Amino acid sequence: MLDLSLPKAPKEIAYFDPWKGKGTEFRGILSVARDPGSNRVYALDIDKGLSIFEDPTGRASYGAPTVGWEDRAPLLELRGAAWTGSNSFTFQLSNARPSSRGFFLLGAPGALKLGELLILVDPLKLPITLFPVTTDSLGALKQTLPIPDLASLEGLTLGAQVLLLDRLGALGLSASQGQRFRVFKAP
Repeated sequence: MLDLSLPKAPKEIAYFDPWKGKGTEFRGILSVARDPGSNRVYALDIDKGLSIFEDPTGRASYGAPTVGWEDRAPLLELRGAAWTGSNSFTFQLSNARPSSRGFFLLGAPGALKLGELLILVDPLKLPITLFPVTTDSLGALKQTLPIPDLASLEGLTLGAQVLLLDRLGALGLSASQGQRFRVFKAP
């Protein structure tokens, strides 16, 4: 599995080799797919068929978004892997109200329901970080999160969510679903 967040410098973050035989014939994985809604990677190979693995990055969507403008639900996605020393781990938001201000939340994954609004970063487990953000004219934004090269961060599980000011959303806000990920040692 490769982290292609920097296309000119791919980085191996996991591997699986099902071929234990000899010779030069092609054996091995034909196809790999990651289910973004879970923590699973599916691999298909000639000899063993379908294999299901836990994603080493610990990435998974969780919770439900809170709709706002035009009944749109903001969609938060992760790009790259949260390995220590990475300068390219990125969050991308789409399908949100254009030119909206709000906050990018980062902290312990959780779920706090305030009426119809679901906050997916636990505000009672410190530390929690809030970055001010603004969507562009298409209702999108990109937030890069550099991960320091500190051994103490290895294994840390974090949650992220974007809350936007949106008069048509619950309590005047729209919110993305949560994204959970684990920081791991750079390969």
